[in-house]
Amino acid sequence: MGKSSNKISPKTEKSASEKLMEVLVVVMLGLSAFMIAWVSWVAATHAGAQSLKFTTSNNLDG
Repeated sequence: MGKSSNKISPKTEKSASEKLMEVLVVVMLGLSAFMIAWVSWVAATHAGAQSLKFTTSNNLDG
């Protein structure tokens, strides 16, 4: 059997700044996902209230 052409390099330890950067990226992604969900919920809530007020105003015209 000959030498394998696939060389696997040993895992290198990450520096403290790389670990900190990964944690910050994870926190930012989590916050952005939360904020998107919250904004979507608020928009849906306000759209429902606007629809009710529109219906009420149309009923007053009649």
